[in-house]
Amino acid sequence: MANQNNPNSEIDLGELSRKAKNFFSRMGDSFFEAILFFKKYFIVIIVLLAAGVALGIYKDRSKHVYMHKIFVVPNFGSVDYLYEGIEALDTKAKQNDYAFLTQMGIKNPSAISKIEVEPVVDIYELAGKNPNPDAENPEFVNYQIFRLMSEKGDINKVMVDKITARNYKSHIITVTTIGMTEKEDVLTPILNHFNSSVYYKELQEQGKKDLDTAIAGKEASIKQIDDILAAVSQRTNSGSLVAYNDNTDLSELVKSKNRLSEELAQNRIDRINYNKIVKGGSSMLNVRDYSITSGKMKYIYPILFILLFVFAVRFVRFYKRQVEKRKKVIVNE
Repeated sequence: MANQNNPNSEIDLGELSRKAKNFFSRMGDSFFEAILFFKKYFIVIIVLLAAGVALGIYKDRSKHVYMHKIFVVPNFGSVDYLYEGIEALDTKAKQNDYAFLTQMGIKNPSAISKIEVEPVVDIYELAGKNPNPDAENPEFVNYQIFRLMSEKGDINKVMVDKITARNYKSHIITVTTIGMTEKEDVLTPILNHFNSSVYYKELQEQGKKDLDTAIAGKEASIKQIDDILAAVSQRTNSGSLVAYNDNTDLSELVKSKNRLSEELAQNRIDRINYNKIVKGGSSMLNVRDYSITSGKMKYIYPILFILLFVFAVRFVRFYKRQVEKRKKVIVNE
């Protein structure tokens, strides 16, 4: 019948009770064994605790990790050169190639644990603040490229993707060291290293000449527009009736002047940056890097020492038991 008890599905309460009693009995035995263990090795445990605390305090005080950052602008298409170069320097640091780093001018290279570079993410600068769909300009092209890229993946990943990252104007070089340092000891030698490239120095000279030519051309164009606007204003104020060609559009002249003025202002800023291949900007030194273990080694080391000691004792006991088993087997044979 449907309501008949199935022997296979019945719960043996007595068996469960015995298992529960055995479990708590084993728990009690383990707890008591732990008491006997600490009682037997009390002095050793105290020594290990003291040694762990002392070593942890020393590590907490003497092994602080610091980060040193500097903003840079790579010029003349040197962004790939910068990223590949930083990766190479990081490899040198990890390989303990202190001779190479010292030759660069870095003091105490053994303190360096990491060298990295990342972009200063400014998506508005990359894509253009106000892209005009009707205007064929580089900003709109960048905007369209970014839009297509973001449609195929997470926009946050696209912004920091290696390909996208190298299109930003500003970047940050970060050097991580054990202990504090000075800018002249680490950051300055790294910048000097990148600014010593013979190839990019040639590009720098040509780039500066081209930029000076562009600045002079824009200044001349702005002056011509100013002369035209001044002439129109003078004739208008004098009341003269002047017939203008249909193609003359004063509003377009004003727009052209504003555009040229903005470009000229940017060119003058670029001219300042062009005095270096990789132009260094503001820097931040000795920023403490707090990790999950920072200031906690005085607690971690004692626990670690005790765990290692317990493991060693249990391993020795296991080894002795196995040896005794094999001796008995040999005797019985």
